[in-house]
Amino acid sequence: MKRLFLFSIMLGCFSLASFAQGASAKVGKVYNDRIQVREVVTPRFKLRDKVDADSWMKPFYHSENPEEERFGAEKWNPAPVRDGWSERLDSVLYFNAQGSAGNPVEKHAFQYDEQGRPLHRSCYSISGSEWGLYGEDDFEYDELGRVVRQSSLTFGAGYTDGYKYEYLYEGSNTSCSEANYYCLSGGEWVIAQKAVYTYDAQGNTTSQALYYSDDGINLVGFEKETASYNAMGLMDTYYPYDWDFSLNDWVGSAIKHGQNFYYRADGQDDWVETFVWENGQWSNYCREFYSYDDHDLLSRIEYNYWNREHQDWLGGDVFGPNGFVEYNSIYEYVRDDMGRATSEVNSVCERDAEYVVNYMLTRDFTDLDNGHVINEEKEYGWINSNELELYSHDTYETNAYDFEVHYLHRYYMDDAHGVRNMHEMVRDYDDATGCYNWTYFYAYTLDAANIRYGLNYETCLYDEDGNISHYHHMKGTDAYYTDTVWYEDDDYAFSYMYDAYGNPVKVSTEATRYENGNWVPFYGFSGRYDFSVNVEDCMLWPLEDLSENFNYYKTLEEYNYSIYDGYVYETTEALYYSKYDPTSVSENDAEKPQPVGELQYYDVLGRRVNADAHGLIIVRDAEGNVYKLNK
Repeated sequence: MKRLFLFSIMLGCFSLASFAQGASAKVGKVYNDRIQVREVVTPRFKLRDKVDADSWMKPFYHSENPEEERFGAEKWNPAPVRDGWSERLDSVLYFNAQGSAGNPVEKHAFQYDEQGRPLHRSCYSISGSEWGLYGEDDFEYDELGRVVRQSSLTFGAGYTDGYKYEYLYEGSNTSCSEANYYCLSGGEWVIAQKAVYTYDAQGNTTSQALYYSDDGINLVGFEKETASYNAMGLMDTYYPYDWDFSLNDWVGSAIKHGQNFYYRADGQDDWVETFVWENGQWSNYCREFYSYDDHDLLSRIEYNYWNREHQDWLGGDVFGPNGFVEYNSIYEYVRDDMGRATSEVNSVCERDAEYVVNYMLTRDFTDLDNGHVINEEKEYGWINSNELELYSHDTYETNAYDFEVHYLHRYYMDDAHGVRNMHEMVRDYDDATGCYNWTYFYAYTLDAANIRYGLNYETCLYDEDGNISHYHHMKGTDAYYTDTVWYEDDDYAFSYMYDAYGNPVKVSTEATRYENGNWVPFYGFSGRYDFSVNVEDCMLWPLEDLSENFNYYKTLEEYNYSIYDGYVYETTEALYYSKYDPTSVSENDAEKPQPVGELQYYDVLGRRVNADAHGLIIVRDAEGNVYKLNK
């Protein structure tokens, strides 16, 4: 399990997905025959976007459109020193209290090279009055600014633990051709995992082979994937492999399929052929053909399955470990003038028989004058007779902003009860502004009465500037109450400041829960930011334990607390900067604040208050003991 987890986190893999559906016993045949599995293979991101250490170290740059930057401006530029870099993050101090006026318990100090790339991090913890080094991170780069080595060490009482990545490149290629992972064993670096990549002339990944070691010396195969691409950059072929220990070689995957993809001139799917690994080779399994209407919208998919006994494409053969019979099938789609699919029909053809309708879905759209659209979606299948019967009915309503404002799900229960209401959602938006106001969630009793009862109710409130100030939640009564009575549940309160461009920035969150007639805090967050300095003008270390605002604004301090069983768990991260001096890359340890020993008082929302405050007060003494006090 550890090997699999590390591979998924560190190295990534080709993206595979298959469509599958489950079903109840009554409609199992409908679902099993409805969805013919097609493996949708998505070309893997180029390595420089997935594995190369440049990618996860790149800072986000602030602009006049933070939302756009949040998803689109992930840049790491190993260019010479920028004139715009005016400050550098030198260290972070961590406190087990609110604010940075107490005793710090941990410190991270950073070094960079003159291009602003991370070089070294030193991690300290406090022991008495002395800082003790407990961990280090190091990075090394080649002459082209590519990361060639990253290591991390942790020191403890009589032991050292750590890991190391090494990256190899081909000439001036920015993509990694080999990545090795090492761990410490007995004070020595031993090989743990390895990944080897190849690319075509356009930089597309054509193979990825993953290896692991059980003994720290010898590497054995784990999995391998190969692919090829056409001139448009679309994947032509995809073949997965596993390592066979008896053959000491790669063999086709037992659970994944190989595929060849064929496209029309416009890049749309034309047809796909799929293979299974049998008898030491890739063998025929399925062919799927795509047709489109005059608007280039999908109108038909035809699946033909290979029969090994008859050596033809008429289906009826058994494939897979569960022995599922693959019958040829067709999916046909009818659309309205707006391109919406108003019907989907699946027909199945058993071998030496005619096509028979197996499943049908209809959508009846009603366009209202206020811009809302109601869609009555009904699914039909074989349940108890030789005719298609309704087994699922969903009602969707969307507003002019395409936000869902109503959803009701009905499902087939049994012969006596037919299709019954199951659950429902009712949501309100302001039709003029699109602002969200509230949502009710309901369920239904499954007896003959089929009574609706409330589950949860959410209200969204706004401040005078139109920012969301509260999410307030209530919960419903017992399932069999005809008229739901709503009770207080929890509340999330938010406050904001404005950056240099006038954009609202959420600077605090206070979460409270209603218990025994009182509102009790259980979580909170607050942050201090310097909006006069653009974060793109700051040289930053890629920290993961700060909020996302760290990537968009110069962060000075962030505070988190949670309260459980009467105890307050608090952490403050205080960030210290210096004016950027390209000639100096030494550690700049921030001055350690002096200890504070008096009692610290907090209000019901977890915020520090004066000792003479009244009401429900949470007290934490110098030893860290926490208790409640009514004054």
